[in-house]
Amino acid sequence: MQAWTRLCAAAVLATVWQISGPAAMAQNQSGSSSGQSTTGVAPSSEKIPDHKIDAAAAALQRVAKLHDEFQQQMERVAEQAREAAAKAVAEQGLSLEEYASILETAQKDDEVRQKLLQRIPPADSGEKNGTNK
Repeated sequence: MQAWTRLCAAAVLATVWQISGPAAMAQNQSGSSSGQSTTGVAPSSEKIPDHKIDAAAAALQRVAKLHDEFQQQMERVAEQAREAAAKAVAEQGLSLEEYASILETAQKDDEVRQKLLQRIPPADSGEKNGTNK
């Protein structure tokens, strides 16, 4: 599941990069080669050919659809993560309310926080299921 989340995040970042990166580079290149200012001002509509506007409209529609699709996927992944976390808590014999209460107390009480942290084994200790009691 963690790999899936990373994949979704990478896809979103790649999409954003593809949209903003080349556009910014093209703007800088065209601005510096033609003597135009690189202040981020878009060219006037007279300078943009209709076929480029058509292409931008199609791309915008596709990017919006991709955004919606990835948003839905991220929501599903988040729900799966919540369910897995609830299962992990229940497998330790705690209700979600008990778990939340303990963590809230640990945030406020140094002694409880230290006790809690002392009971967490190092990540490389080989503990896979966290069932040592």
